[in-house]
Amino acid sequence: MAPTAFEPPRVDMMTPKLDHGDE
Repeated sequence: MAPTAFEPPRVDMMTPKLDHGDE
């Protein structure tokens, strides 16, 4: 659970939301 919750935020900082498109 820890890695999953930390992955989204970390990727968002490295890549833009448009590129991530996780939301």
